[in-house]
Amino acid sequence: MPFAVYDSKTHKKVFEDNAYYVWMWNKKLRPQPSPFNDIRVATTPDGNVVLTYLRVLSTECDIPNKGAECWPPLAQKLGLKIATAPACIRWEENQTAGASAVAYPVETSLFPQPVTKTITGPVRCWPAD
Repeated sequence: MPFAVYDSKTHKKVFEDNAYYVWMWNKKLRPQPSPFNDIRVATTPDGNVVLTYLRVLSTECDIPNKGAECWPPLAQKLGLKIATAPACIRWEENQTAGASAVAYPVETSLFPQPVTKTITGPVRCWPAD
């Protein structure tokens, strides 16, 4: 789910990204409770706004088929501390092997300039569109 944050005083875009939204998969199944099912917004004592969510990006890594090769450099690039590739949402029978989308936990502090850092939390993957 793409999203953007705007400064209400200046009406200028401050930040944009893509977040994992648990309800996009199957509205009939209840997802496991997790603080990462939606974007969480918090305000620090000094008034800064902090977003915590699963950032989504498309990768060239075919995690189910070539994860042993491509996962270690990808995990290092993203700042993930998990050594083995995550189990991906099952590929459909007619789905060809290829790139994977990955969702990983981040925290973004919006002001004075947006700063995003990888944090501990679940990592998910599925076929990239």
